[in-house]
Amino acid sequence: LTLREILPDALETACSKCSDRQKAGTQRVFKFLLEKKPDAFEELAKKYDPRGMYKAKYEADGKKMGINV
Repeated sequence: LTLREILPDALETACSKCSDRQKAGTQRVFKFLLEKKPDAFEELAKKYDPRGMYKAKYEADGKKMGINV
């Protein structure tokens, strides 16, 4: 499976089907994108979260992990 196939379900279900390793990897990727490649993050957000509902859902969780969403 590709990220493109997995991402919509992972966003909807808070990665409930992900292993701990996958969750940790996802956190690293999002932190990297937000800190180093914000334009790429915005592109992904426009595609997979055009209404901003997932951003609102995960913002508090991100802050707890030191990720500013």
